[in-house]
Formats: sequence, structure tokens, C-alpha cells
Amino acid sequence: MSKKKKFAALLQTAQQEIAHTEVYIKEHIEILDELRDLIRPLSEEEYRQLEQNIVEEGCRDPLVVWKDSQAQRYVLIDGHHRYSICQKHKLPFKIELRDFENIEAVKDWMVNNQLGKRNLTKEEMAYLRGYQYNRFKQKPGNLANLKQFAATADDTSRQKEEGSTAEKLAKLFKVSDKTIKRDGQYAEGLGRLSEGMPELKNKILKGELKVPAKVLRQVPKMSDEEIAQLRERLLQQSQEQTGNKNEQRASSAPKKGKDKVSQLKAEVIQLLKQVEDEALLLQIKKLLGA
Repeated sequence: MSKKKKFAALLQTAQQEIAHTEVYIKEHIEILDELRDLIRPLSEEEYRQLEQNIVEEGCRDPLVVWKDSQAQRYVLIDGHHRYSICQKHKLPFKIELRDFENIEAVKDWMVNNQLGKRNLTKEEMAYLRGYQYNRFKQKPGNLANLKQFAATADDTSRQKEEGSTAEKLAKLFKVSDKTIKRDGQYAEGLGRLSEGMPELKNKILKGELKVPAKVLRQVPKMSDEEIAQLRERLLQQSQEQTGNKNEQRASSAPKKGKDKVSQLKAEVIQLLKQVEDEALLLQIKKLLGA
């Protein structure tokens, strides 16, 4: 091997090693929309509290990153809110690399991870179960991925059990197969209703916009016009809620200002009592509205 080829080989090896260093990974983390949509959104208050904790105490839990060897990329799969806060304040953070066969296996891990959290609303739980059901109904073979992450000692025998996708997921999530099927309709309906509008979807899942589950399950049967009308009503309701919140904030702040102005007026009037010119005193009082 010539010196030139040896040098090229060494250079390639060095580049590969650099590409796998932690610093490089942190600088090249990617966020995929289809994966980010599986992360539970935080309310403004929750986000502010998390931000305050991280700024004061640092980012203690590592961010989970998928090492996608096929596409040669590093994809964030858990810790999106923490990552955003660390980027904003230029704070250090740790990472934990995970290997998965493909993006479908990543989705299974993420959903299972989200369902393991205690602070989910009933809407969020129904959506995630339904999301899984709709995926596995199309590709039943993917069920093995989810079982891998929810495995027990009897997992081998479970994989041999016969039954529909709904029945298998019902056992896994400890609900009835009818619930799983309803969840599937719920997830499909919410997906169509909030298509291209993640904020609308998040507000419904967090319970900020009240939409009966029965209504969402009927959305797949609605016409495009009916869906558009329902979406418009919900957006209007959301705007009204936002307006009411702003009014409440505005009404509390000026009140303090009014109290302060009244106090200043009273103090000025007390001082004006010392003025001997009654005509001037009367004129000033009129200007003050006293």
C-alpha cells in the first residue's frame, strides 16, 4: 500500500471516530416531526416550571438519542423539551444512545415510554393506544417490536398465542379489545380533525378543548365539509379561551395601577390644602377629577 493510500485510510478512520464522539453527536442531533408528535406536549405552566428547574439545577436526566446507522444520523427520541431549554440557555446535557432496527421500532419504544408516564390525560392514553392499534392493524408483524419492550417471563409463549391485533393490545394495555378498537377510531378521528394543526391536537389531548370522544370517533365517517365546520368551531372556541385569559391578566394588572393613581391623587389633594389660592385649588381638583 502506497503512502498516499495509507494516509487516506488513516484519515477516513479518524473521520469516523470523530463522527461518533459525544461532542459531534450533540452538535448533529436531528428532530423528526413524526417522532416529536408522539411526545406529550407541556402546558405553558409546566414548561416554565421545567425551564426554571433546569436553569437552577441543570439537566440531570440524559436525552435519549437513536443512532440510526443506516441513515448515518442521530435522532432525538426522548427529552425534546429539555433539549429545547438547554439550547435556549446554552446549558450542557448528557445523552444516552439507543440502537433500533428501524423507525417503526423507535415509535414502539416511544409510545411505550409515553404510556408509562403517570401524568397522562385519559385523552392522551386513548390516543396512544389507538395510534398503536391503527399501525399494527396495517402491519401486524410490528407487534413483536412492542412486545419486546413490554416483555415478561412468559413473553415467548405469548407470541405464540392466536388472536386479533385488538385482543393482543388489550392484554398488553390491560383494557378490553372493544376499548382498543374505540381508541383506534378516536386516534384516526383526531388525526383527520387536527391535520396540519398540531396546536389543536395538543389542546384536545390535554383536555383544554372539550371534545366528546364519541364525536371524535365519528369524524372518519364525516364529509370533508363537516370536518372543516367542526374544526372551525373548535378554533373559534380556542380563540375565545385565549381572549378570556388575556382579559383576566389585563384586568388584574391595571387594578393595581388604578389603586396607585388614587393614592397619588389623595396625597396631592392633601398637599393642595396648603394652597391659599382657592380658585387655583378648585381648578387643579377639576383636572384631577377629584
